[in-house]
Amino acid sequence: MDKLELKKTQPILHTIIANAIKKQSLAHAYLIQGGYEKERLQCAKFFIKSILCPQKDQDGICCDACDTCRRINDDLYYDYVYIDGKKQSIKKEQILSLQQQLNKTGLESSNIRVYVIDGIENASVEALNSILKFLEEPQGSIYAFLLTDHIEQVLSTIVSRCQVLTIQKLSRAHREATFKEVVSSYHAYVLSYLCSDQEQAIELSNETSFLCAIDCFKGFIPLWNQSHKEALYFLQRTFDSKNENFDKKDCAFYFLKMLEIYYRDCIYLRYHEQDFYYELCIQNIERKECCIAYLEIIIDIQDKIYKATPVVLLFDALLYQMKEVKNKW
Repeated sequence: MDKLELKKTQPILHTIIANAIKKQSLAHAYLIQGGYEKERLQCAKFFIKSILCPQKDQDGICCDACDTCRRINDDLYYDYVYIDGKKQSIKKEQILSLQQQLNKTGLESSNIRVYVIDGIENASVEALNSILKFLEEPQGSIYAFLLTDHIEQVLSTIVSRCQVLTIQKLSRAHREATFKEVVSSYHAYVLSYLCSDQEQAIELSNETSFLCAIDCFKGFIPLWNQSHKEALYFLQRTFDSKNENFDKKDCAFYFLKMLEIYYRDCIYLRYHEQDFYYELCIQNIERKECCIAYLEIIIDIQDKIYKATPVVLLFDALLYQMKEVKNKW
C-alpha cells in the first residue's frame, strides 16, 4: 500500500496519520481494526514509516523510498519488532522478551522503537496482562501497533488505552475499477470477488491455476448448455491426474468461484457489459429456479475442494447433482 493508494482508498486514515505527524500528537499505542489481514499490517507499516522517515513530504507522510522506509518494508529496521499471533496464541514469554528488547537503548539513530502485535485477540490471558502493564507505563520513544480483525474479542482495558484506527473495506465495485487499471475487464471482475487489493490481484492474475480456471469456465458453460456428458468429459480432461501444469485444487476452487459468480449474475440478471462472451452466456440462462439450486450445489462442493477427495470425483458429483436439477425443471 503506497501513499497514493492510501490517500485514494482510505482518506480518513491518511488524514489521521498526516495530522498526528505534523502536529506531533502521536499516541503511544494504536489499535488497527477492519480491512483485510494484509491491509492492517500495511497500514501499521505505513504509519511507522511516516514516524521514522527522514524525508517526509509536506503532509508529514513517508517518502517510501529512502533507506529507512525500505528497511521497514523488508523487516530489517533494527528497532522494529513484529509478533505474529494470527496462527497461534501469543505467549507471555514473547511479551516479556519484547519488553526486555524495547527497554534497551535503540540501535537506530532516532532511538525510536516500534512494535507490532498482529492478532492481538489471540494472546493468552497472561500475555494480555503483560501487554496491559506495558501500555499503562508508556515511554515517549516507544510506539505500539496492535492489529485485530475482532475488536470485540480484545480486552476493553487494552482498547481504552489505544487510539483505534479503522480500515474501511472497499466495495467490490471499487476494487473492480481499481483492478481494471492493471488487468483485463473480465479478469478484474472476477478478481474483485477474490482479492482485497491491486497487488494481490496482479499476483493472482498471473497464476497458472487462475488462468486455467478462466479457460475452464469459458469452455464449460457452452458445453453444459448443450450436453451434460460433454461438459463432464471436458472437466475430466482438464483435471486429469496426469496434467501437472497447474495446481488442480486451486484451479478447481477458482473455477467453482467463477461458476458461483456466474449463476448469481444469472439470478439477478447482472450483465458484464464489457465482456461480450460473458453477457452472451447470461442472456442464454436457464430458469431462475435452476440457477438458485445450482448455487447451493456449487457452494457445497467448494467447501470440499481442499479436503482429501480427488477433484475429478467432486466434479462428477457436481455435474450429477446439477443434471438432476436440470431434469427436474
